[in-house]
Amino acid sequence: MLRKMRIFLLAGAVMMQSLIGFGAVDTAHAAVNGLFGLVGFATMNGGTTGGAGGKEVTVKSAAEMSELLNQRKKNDDTSPLIIKVASKLTGTGAIGVKEVSNVSIIGVGSSGELDGVGLNIVKASNIIVQNLKIHHTLAPTDCIGIENSKNVWIDHCELYNMIGDCNGDGKVDEKGDISGGDVDWYDGLLDCKKDSAYITVSWNYFHDSFKTSLVGSSDSDNYDRKMTYHHNVFKNLKERLPSYRFGTGHIFSNYYADVWNSAVNSRMGAQLKVESNYFERVGSGAVNGESGLAAGPIGSYNSDLIGYYDVKDNTYVSCKGNQPTTSTCNYTPPYEYTGYLTPASRVKELVTQYAGVGKLDGSNPTNPTDPTEPTDPQDPIETTKCGDINGDGSIDTIDFATLKIYLLGQSITIKTEASDLDSDKAVTILDLAVLKKYLLGQVTTLPVNNGITDPGGNTNPI
Repeated sequence: MLRKMRIFLLAGAVMMQSLIGFGAVDTAHAAVNGLFGLVGFATMNGGTTGGAGGKEVTVKSAAEMSELLNQRKKNDDTSPLIIKVASKLTGTGAIGVKEVSNVSIIGVGSSGELDGVGLNIVKASNIIVQNLKIHHTLAPTDCIGIENSKNVWIDHCELYNMIGDCNGDGKVDEKGDISGGDVDWYDGLLDCKKDSAYITVSWNYFHDSFKTSLVGSSDSDNYDRKMTYHHNVFKNLKERLPSYRFGTGHIFSNYYADVWNSAVNSRMGAQLKVESNYFERVGSGAVNGESGLAAGPIGSYNSDLIGYYDVKDNTYVSCKGNQPTTSTCNYTPPYEYTGYLTPASRVKELVTQYAGVGKLDGSNPTNPTDPTEPTDPQDPIETTKCGDINGDGSIDTIDFATLKIYLLGQSITIKTEASDLDSDKAVTILDLAVLKKYLLGQVTTLPVNNGITDPGGNTNPI
């Protein structure tokens, strides 16, 4: 009976993706990546697949990567290409990802690193940058710069410079716009300007920088850049998280901690949906001369024309400055994302585990989500934890991947008694849906529903 159910599940997989929350996202891509599938603006305008399915080349130097991309541009080569980085590449300036398309640049394990050299994505399309550590890029080079480009996905990267005495003169100058001063010693971590759009920034770790993410280079850089930021960690930064001029954007389920000045800055008429974020020790409280708002988690600063925000379910802990619970606009992102939305109450726990490099499949969390309970040596009886599919004592994305593989009919051992997450006496794709909701914080206990209803609200008798 169960084998028949597996065959049925395979035949109806596309239909059932909507139940799991993939919605309008490319279902084939999301099915492979599970919790970490692409969502947001980069799913639109034809989607973003990078070099998927293409030739793989492992580069051993920044010069080699630069030459590979330059040759691709020269040959007008649009075939899919995956560039892998398996070591630390050093240099200065930026590697030009210029006038190319259908390219993925992916770090291997936790070893892919660009030290002192950034990526400059210019007049490019369908680009993925994933699992790379990029840091200490001297101004005017950004760790990642995006200009006049469409459909870009920046995922599971770690971007940082330094915040403090950057130039080594023994003092910290926070004013900026001083040649050789600390603020301008390094540039942004991820900046986007001119006619760029359909960009998703997800599961990244941004830290230690005066300048973080500038969207729009000036108050005259008017374009609707359509960017999504979700499930990122922003820690020990000064401001621009992001600083967003013009157009529309979506900022959800991010964790902000130890931000010196302001975090989300909506400027020049921008309309941002800002929801389910967790802000901790954010804001200086200094009143901005242009808007009259105090620098804090969410506001509008530093431009003569203010921007707007639609806020929902944001948590503020030990913050200063503007902490809005009332919206100044009404904006609904034009894509389905509810299956990926983590409530603010669970964001810190989840995002600090899975953001950054070496965690593409969730196999290397920073902190276990559910640590194993100590075993009583007097009690040899093995206990089963609902949701611990592989029996390792933790409930995490490895269990999600294991259950998914099992349901696809592949030969794999699971703990069946731990896999019936909706208590309906069967292991089906509905249990996979429940496990995803648990990992995203949308349900807090397992099992759910006690056999009365499935996650889609349909009667499911025992």
